Amino acid sequence: MSGPVSVHIDEALRTEAVYSAWRSGAVSKQEFATWVREQNPARYGLTADQLGLATRAPLDAEGHVDACLDQLKQAGVIESVEYPKNGFRSVARVIAQQFQHDSYLTYIFPEEARLLFALSYLTGGSRWAFLGSYYGYWAAWAMAGIVERGGEAVLVDVDRDALRLSRRNFDSLGWSDAATFLETDATHDLDRGEFDVCVLDAEGPEDHPDMRLRDKAIYGPILEAALPTLKPGGLVIAHNMMFSNPTRIDYFEAKIARNVEQYAEFQSIVDQHFDARMVLETTEGVGVYRRSGKRA
Repeated sequence: MSGPVSVHIDEALRTEAVYSAWRSGAVSKQEFATWVREQNPARYGLTADQLGLATRAPLDAEGHVDACLDQLKQAGVIESVEYPKNGFRSVARVIAQQFQHDSYLTYIFPEEARLLFALSYLTGGSRWAFLGSYYGYWAAWAMAGIVERGGEAVLVDVDRDALRLSRRNFDSLGWSDAATFLETDATHDLDRGEFDVCVLDAEGPEDHPDMRLRDKAIYGPILEAALPTLKPGGLVIAHNMMFSNPTRIDYFEAKIARNVEQYAEFQSIVDQHFDARMVLETTEGVGVYRRSGKRA
């Protein structure tokens, strides 16, 4: 299994009548979730996480992103909700046709890809840091807006092979001139000047001897290291910020409890240094946080 997990979920479930009925609007999300709770994920070649995520994905990615952008505008994080939707469709076709995943799997869902594309046009920032960039899939969705603004993306990861795949994809898509690829630990100072936006999607080893660097707890040390480089008024966009379980999937109760524990340090830094804090209800959850202070 490689590439977007959303594709694999759809392929695994598309022959099930209740899944098709939910996708067409004939049954509610809660009815679909009730069916999911009764299934064995192994029957579909999925994990409990993947099968559960099927219940969280919005049917209308575009409409869902529109609602998220409205929330951000009302909070004063962005000034407009208008982004080039036709441009998104063009970029989506190119990424679907040309982006190479090799053996890598991504949990970036369609509405999360569209959201980052939209924010690349709406934040006003030209320098972006992707901390825990993995093989560059989520970063790719922001590149059209970054390039149009004449900006720069810095992709940071400790996985050499993943970074090589990022560079290869960015080369083929024509974005490499606007990107820098750093094989380094994002918990260390980058010393790369100031950034308008920092995107977090890192994950430490689950068995790391330092609890602060284990799994998603690593967000705290990463944000601590990134804070001196983030401009006043700059944004942090963080993936995997799941704190609610609207479809009542048992698997997610433990995951949410673990998130609350692991993000404690990250949340403490956010509470001290960020004046706007919002978690958007995407499939995996996307947090958007604005650093206190006025832009220069």
